[in-house]
Amino acid sequence: KRGCFFRNARARNNHVEATLNHPFAAQVNDALRDADYDSGAASYDAALAGLEWTLSSGPRGVALTFGGFDDKLGAFATQTAKALRNLDAVDYASRDGGAPLQRVVDAVDREIARDAVAPPSARSVSELGLLTETPKFDVPALKRALDAVSLKGLRSWLDDKGGVWGSGGDVEVLAQGNLRKSDAAKLSGELRDVLRLSKTDASTDAPLGVLEVPARDTGVLVKRTKAPQADESNYAALLSFQTGTGPDARARTLALNAVLEAPFYDELRTKKQLGYVVQSAARARENCSSLVFLAQSNKDDAESRAPDDLYGYMKSFLATSAPKALAALDAAKLGSVADGLARQLEETPKTLAADVGPHWEEIVAGTADWGKRRALAKALRALTPDDVRTFFDTRIAAGAERRPLLVLVDKGAPKAPAAPSLGADDGDVPAGYAASRPLYNKT
Repeated sequence: KRGCFFRNARARNNHVEATLNHPFAAQVNDALRDADYDSGAASYDAALAGLEWTLSSGPRGVALTFGGFDDKLGAFATQTAKALRNLDAVDYASRDGGAPLQRVVDAVDREIARDAVAPPSARSVSELGLLTETPKFDVPALKRALDAVSLKGLRSWLDDKGGVWGSGGDVEVLAQGNLRKSDAAKLSGELRDVLRLSKTDASTDAPLGVLEVPARDTGVLVKRTKAPQADESNYAALLSFQTGTGPDARARTLALNAVLEAPFYDELRTKKQLGYVVQSAARARENCSSLVFLAQSNKDDAESRAPDDLYGYMKSFLATSAPKALAALDAAKLGSVADGLARQLEETPKTLAADVGPHWEEIVAGTADWGKRRALAKALRALTPDDVRTFFDTRIAAGAERRPLLVLVDKGAPKAPAAPSLGADDGDVPAGYAASRPLYNKT
């Protein structure tokens, strides 16, 4: 398994450049597989030989991956990279009156349309991302950028080195599997030479990471929104707590979620019958951990009729049932939980793709922390019940210096005014919030 990753730093600076990344990658994938287009690639013949390649794009850059069990894989990787580097994506997109580009734009448009009508539970997760991750672009901004995509715009984007070749970063190559070190070094050198990136001023790059939620000992920061469909009868509440970075915070967050997820589900789903979507999760983004509680309901009665009510039940759970569950936690139960989580991290990958995955993630993230999974497994096995209880008391419980963020997604057309469960210490997310927040680095 081979792969190379080249960073497109400017693609994360705004929604226009982020949107152009996708049509470019799609045009390359189509052109290099089109038997009627002379791209210099041999994708069809390679596929018959069991060799494959994929070009994908994301906020950090563009990834070109190769796979297959054949001694010609190295030569195939170099040939495909040459074809990609020399390809005029706009020339291919211009064929048949611009049909190839329009096909890609239509496909992306359908994806955006699906996201725009996502259920309130999914919408709350998207809103959390917009408030805590950078870069992150909302659906309206991406839609406006997509509507403006044209052959002329794509050509300008590539020519002014704002496209993939003006990356501001280096080519990073991973070669893993049954091959010699010398062959890996040779392939790495060839790919770096072929893809030859133009360096740009890195000082203009937008930051990448998780935005810090303000600390507060009481109340929560609230983002309130509404389902765009008038006939949407569901509503949702998502309560997130940033818990720290690094393996120790991650281990405690995983263990805390393992202890609380069953009683949380039992209280809101089984006993209260609030809805089918009730869950907690130990979320991880950019080495930052969070504990998240989510519920979606369509009830419209005295028990619950708005997302504020769902938050009220979450708050009650954290004040009563959660401390009880943690008080009952002993060394034997925690040991079983921690060992199960650690074994998942230590399990020998069953496929080469599974073995490559964690290493590739480190390359894409730019962290190169090759021992992360081992460190996390070690941190899990070192936990004591008091560690988990103290973690809850200092990161989640009221009165602690916690970092809570509440997302409320109301139904499309509320039948009755919401019964407010928010307190005087809660505050709305201010305008321009994401642009003003620093990156989160609390250990």
